[in-house]
Amino acid sequence: LPGRYHVYVRDVRAEYEHVDDAAFAAGRARVLRRLLDLDPLYRTSAGAALWADSARRNLTAELDALT
Repeated sequence: LPGRYHVYVRDVRAEYEHVDDAAFAAGRARVLRRLLDLDPLYRTSAGAALWADSARRNLTAELDALT
């Protein structure tokens, strides 16, 4: 995962370390799908212009790694 997104992913997993891997993957995949369904992902034009493309790439790559 590019940039610092991999650090975020690691930290999210650490926050839910009490959840087994299968349950975490299923729950996280649901969250990622909901985020990817948002249109727009960012509600401001600045957010959309600056971060939407890379955010969607990161979310998709994380989802692919989980499934």
